Amino acid sequence: MIKQSFRLSIGLLIPFLLISCSNEDKKVEKESKVMSQKDSVNSGTKQIEIHTMLEVAYYGQPQLIQRYLDHGHSIDQEDNNSKATPIYYAIQSNQVETVKAFISYNADLEHRNTLGQTPLHMAVSLGRSAIVDLLLERGADINAKDNNELTPLIYAIENKHPNIAQKLIEKGASLEADKKYNLTPLHIAIQHKDIKTLTLLLNQKIDIDHQNIDGYTPLHYAVIANSFKAVELLVNKGVKLDLQDKEGSTPLSVAVSKNQIKIVKFLLSHGADKTIKDKNGESPLDFAKKSWNQALKKVVLNEKK
Repeated sequence: MIKQSFRLSIGLLIPFLLISCSNEDKKVEKESKVMSQKDSVNSGTKQIEIHTMLEVAYYGQPQLIQRYLDHGHSIDQEDNNSKATPIYYAIQSNQVETVKAFISYNADLEHRNTLGQTPLHMAVSLGRSAIVDLLLERGADINAKDNNELTPLIYAIENKHPNIAQKLIEKGASLEADKKYNLTPLHIAIQHKDIKTLTLLLNQKIDIDHQNIDGYTPLHYAVIANSFKAVELLVNKGVKLDLQDKEGSTPLSVAVSKNQIKIVKFLLSHGADKTIKDKNGESPLDFAKKSWNQALKKVVLNEKK
């Protein structure tokens, strides 16, 4: 049997950050109110009252940072829910100048929220390109891993930010497989049919035949994703056509079972072996013989129209 499953996509693994201060921050907030009046700022069409550093960050009020520090607030105060610090809040609301200010106050750029994400993970996930630049320039760890061993590059690919992915690759992001699923950025780019990132990755020094925990190569992924362009790019780059996954299925086996005539024809024309049997003793040729799809059967059996 041909196993045709992908690791679930990460999606946007950034919880919406609620303005929620910790008990310690509430204590500091109470004390700070004695020392000064609460701040009121314009936010669009309404006035917003600011009491905490988290709110300073979210509403983009960098001129208030020093005042709140003077009144005992921390530059890296965690919230109650996600353990995010103020810089995460500034990233969430795309407050570039505020992020810049927090960086100048030496906010912790390697802080981890409850999901193990750094500020760079968050900026990448949300597509905050200008903020990504700021964080990288300040030395944020480009290969930081979250609780699932996922790096900012994987976040960029998963969340469909090819320009940020390119930036990370050019800055030296790791192209190695993760330890949990043994998936490379190449697998992920193919899964999401990100041809721009795929093309860029194929020009790097990587193992284009790397197999994940299920034995799937990037070519298996391209076939499962039904991406002819990805298949074409991989084959033209010289991938091995007949590597088998843990069930013994080759990329051609998968293509035949999914009735992908164009991909089947292309793989066969480049020398894919239609006689390799899987663990159930069935080959692409066997699948084709049993297929109801006459066009597919003709292609695999080399019958004339």
